[in-house]
Amino acid sequence: MSCVLALRSPSHGTGWEETWTFTGPDERLLRDCLGQLDEFATAPPVEQWDDRKRTRVVIADDRWRAALLVYQASDPGWTMTVSIQADQAWTADAARRLAELLPDRFADLRQSIRRRFDEPDEYTR
Repeated sequence: MSCVLALRSPSHGTGWEETWTFTGPDERLLRDCLGQLDEFATAPPVEQWDDRKRTRVVIADDRWRAALLVYQASDPGWTMTVSIQADQAWTADAARRLAELLPDRFADLRQSIRRRFDEPDEYTR
């Protein structure tokens, strides 16, 4: 089994997403860290595939509230399903806390989280 961790934030007024896939011991270690973020949990938004745009569209009152999302990635075509919802979601504060909790073997993920959530661009200040 594997999971996909998505990091989302506004960027240049439109936003972007970065995904990381974890399997085996790395997935278990990541989920252990995520298990410590309960106070930052938020409802995962529903996402629908838009054939015309060839992308997923987030359906939520605040599309950036769920900044850290985890999906089961058992199907390689999971991103093109008609409707999808993350298994769990957390706020940007959770992402910052996750960066502190991650072990050294996830240094690249830690760096990516800090770059995304600790160094906002001019449009998100």
